[in-house]
Amino acid sequence: MSRIAALSAPLCLFSSAIPGGSFVSAQTTKMKVSTGAVTAEMAPLWIAQEASYFQKYGLAVEIVTISSGLTATQAMLSGDVQVSSQTGIPLANADVAGADLVMVGSAMNSFPFFLMVRPEIKSASALKGKKIGITRLGSAADMAARVALERLKLLPDKDVALIQAGGLAETYSAMEGGAVDGGILTPLPASLLGSSLSDRKRNADDS
Repeated sequence: MSRIAALSAPLCLFSSAIPGGSFVSAQTTKMKVSTGAVTAEMAPLWIAQEASYFQKYGLAVEIVTISSGLTATQAMLSGDVQVSSQTGIPLANADVAGADLVMVGSAMNSFPFFLMVRPEIKSASALKGKKIGITRLGSAADMAARVALERLKLLPDKDVALIQAGGLAETYSAMEGGAVDGGILTPLPASLLGSSLSDRKRNADDS
């Protein structure tokens, strides 16, 4: 069975996997690569595309956006995409269930998430009975939410409901519309959104 790769540092994969920086392949290999939200963590993939690194090594890459790592993993399993730039949690879960996915590189070893709440939430205890938006159950955002809530002495699914929004953009919209009281967001979009909504940031690493 041919193995499927996932990565969070595309430049490392494609520049180090093929020796000889000046080599140009005579044969073009087409592949579809998925990425998640537009965040700083995903920048290497777009840089490789804009700088023609893929083309240099004989790769015709089509970049598609899939908002959730869980959905992206399902797309790889179905053959819709061949490579995915995403978090590793959905991949690990898929492999435990019998899939044959391979992680070939990683750009970070910590959760790049913030727990952000609406301005009326003034303390951790005020989150009790509230709703927090995540992308999907089983995603990295889901795990980050559970870690953050436990560190705030709150029980996920009991003290605080975790609501599947679908993606980061949908989480933003749910917070803005009042459908959820907070959300798990990534640093760059979170800071931009927070400045416009006057939301308060709570780093998931804070106790």
